[in-house]
Amino acid sequence: MFRRLLKKRIGLPYPLLFSRIRHLVDEIANTAPLQIILVSLIVLFEFHLLLIERMDIALNPPGFMPPQAPVLMGSYFDFLKGLHSYQRHLFDLCGVLIASLETAAVYLLYRRIEVQPKNRLHQLFLICSVVLLYGMAITARANCSSDVYGYISSAKYGITAYSALPHAAFTGNFAMLDDIDRKAWKVLAPCPYGPLWLAMSYEALARVTSVWQAIVIERSLSAVFVLICGWAIWRIKSSFAAGVLFVMNPMVLFNFVVEAHNDVMGLACILMAAVTFQRPLIGALWQVAAGLIKLPYLCIGILAAQVQRSLWVRLGAFSLALLMTCCISGLFGGMDYVHALLYHVHKNSQQHHLQSETAHVVLLVISVVALMLAAFWRNYFVEAPPAFLALAATIYPWYIGLAIPYFIIGDVAPIAYLATLPMSSLFIDVLLGTKFVKILLIAIVGSALYIARGDVKADSANAYLPVVAIKT
Repeated sequence: MFRRLLKKRIGLPYPLLFSRIRHLVDEIANTAPLQIILVSLIVLFEFHLLLIERMDIALNPPGFMPPQAPVLMGSYFDFLKGLHSYQRHLFDLCGVLIASLETAAVYLLYRRIEVQPKNRLHQLFLICSVVLLYGMAITARANCSSDVYGYISSAKYGITAYSALPHAAFTGNFAMLDDIDRKAWKVLAPCPYGPLWLAMSYEALARVTSVWQAIVIERSLSAVFVLICGWAIWRIKSSFAAGVLFVMNPMVLFNFVVEAHNDVMGLACILMAAVTFQRPLIGALWQVAAGLIKLPYLCIGILAAQVQRSLWVRLGAFSLALLMTCCISGLFGGMDYVHALLYHVHKNSQQHHLQSETAHVVLLVISVVALMLAAFWRNYFVEAPPAFLALAATIYPWYIGLAIPYFIIGDVAPIAYLATLPMSSLFIDVLLGTKFVKILLIAIVGSALYIARGDVKADSANAYLPVVAIKT
């Protein structure tokens, strides 16, 4: 019915319409100067940061945040409730517009790098753009999550962060951390992250003297892991453009650098495991590192061994990684770590489900089945990656990172998924509430995936993994 209506209104059959759009994209990619695309991406990301900062800067009480610290979106829901309906639609549409343009910009950047001969001038433009984007992200005042403040609190407490017992209150420049933690959790919550992450953060923040310094260091550490992910994607896909598509993606920049979510560290370990699994022991150690940073990434780590043809080698390496992760976590975290994990699962499961607990459970089952099919039979499905969000206790945009190893390692529409990350992350953001905008985003993301899927047909002669990728 939709196709007939589209043909009647526009005069083109459904596939031909998208072919024309794709041809237009190709023409733009072949003719637009690389410098124009890079400048457009930088300007759009700046608008992205300014929109969030301006919307929230007056929400917190005067003096609650030091002048240097990023804006905390702690009162964001109150702000949205206070908007009139037309203001809410306008706010949402601005977000959709920026995300759509960011998606177009990163996709054009990918196509331009793919078709354009490499030269030193263009490499210089790319390096300068990366430095500028990451400088903007590291020093940005915009912030939609209190997680980075929780990271600082946990790092300051050290190994005692796993304990549910009341901790000593912070004083001086760090006194605000207690207020933020209580604002987000109502209580001082124990740390749910692995011993390796806690050790890295403790060492990185041991000598900081202010919250702002700690945030800059956390963001800089995250930026390093984003670059590691980009290098690993370049190696896995044998495509420099694919690595750039990840490194310069606005969704990656905002969620993994500006907000400094530690998911990028687990993601980097899984992708590095995939790169190094020609030697199973080294790959297994990378899997252990992922589990010691954030436990759900150990489950995703089973995909990293796909370069090994033997099922027993893959299962043996994963079993070793699982055993080592449990032993090291038990040695350093003990039962306090287990209780901290259960506490966060319980608290998060009470909020922000994808419409309902039933939907969450259904997606969880789909993701587990997809993992098993990939791990045992190397069967991959293009529809599976969105379901991986359910591997987390709640649904947030930065948990898209859980799906990235699946479509990168399994060669399941990787470019299409990476290019549409700005829009898909906006779609699952709980802050975006109007059904009209959700429906609009579904239409835009679906169209973009359809247009971009022609870039992702694997060349069997150069495939990184001997897998059976089912692309429907």
